Parts: sequence; structure tokens; C-alpha cells
Amino acid sequence: MIKQIKILLVLFVIAIAAILYLIIASKPVNNLNGKDDKIQQAKTQQARQEVDLDQLKNDYKQKFKEVFDSYLSITQSTPFSIEEIYQIKNQLLDLKVPTEFKDLHIDFLFVITKMENFLETNNIVEKENSQELINKIKDNYNWLN
Repeated sequence: MIKQIKILLVLFVIAIAAILYLIIASKPVNNLNGKDDKIQQAKTQQARQEVDLDQLKNDYKQKFKEVFDSYLSITQSTPFSIEEIYQIKNQLLDLKVPTEFKDLHIDFLFVITKMENFLETNNIVEKENSQELINKIKDNYNWLN
């Protein structure tokens, strides 16, 4: 009887060891599946970001053109106030800028700043510089015409 208990005890220990081995051995397989899922999620997220970037560019172009056209209409009307220029500047600063258009954004911000300087100091050179920069922007970005 004691011999049977010893045999059962040894079989029980072997069974426990086998179960532990299977649990430990199956973890890397689960991790690989998890890694595959993470890779797939990263690819999906990257594809979404590309779509979002295209949407961001399109939205920026549309909104920038609205701000740009507002600026042109304000500056072509006489007289115009510095408050109107501040309003345009704030609209411009509220836009989310894609990297592709950062130079355009900065150039137009510089135009607005030149116009602010003109209105504050009545220095006609600032207004002329502003107009030159506007013409340069129009030449470089045909979609604004």
C-alpha cells in the first residue's frame, strides 16, 4: 500500500511538472500573437494617420484661404482698423498647420505683423513690405489665387 502511495505521489509530481512546463512553454506563443496584433495595430494607426494628414492638409488649405481672403478684403477696404488685423491674426494662429505649409503660415504671419506695424506707426514702408510679401505668397501658392 505504501508502495502504491509512493507511485501515485511520483505520478502526481510528474503531472504537476508537466502542467507547469506546458504553461511556461505556451507563454512565448501567446506573446508572439500579441506582438503580431501590436504590429497590425501600428500599421492600422499609421494608415489612419496618413488619411488624417491628408485631411489636415485639405482642411488647412480651405481655412487658410478663408483667412487669406478675409485679410485681402479688409486691407483693400478703406479704412481698416488694427482690431480687424488682430482678428485675422487670431484666426490664423488658431489653425493647425501641417509641416508642408509651415513656411506659408509663417510668411503670412509676417505679413500680418508688417500690417500691424504700419497701423501702429503709420510707416508706409511697412505696408509696402506687407504687400510685397502678399504678392510673393500668391506667386508661390497658386491655389490662393
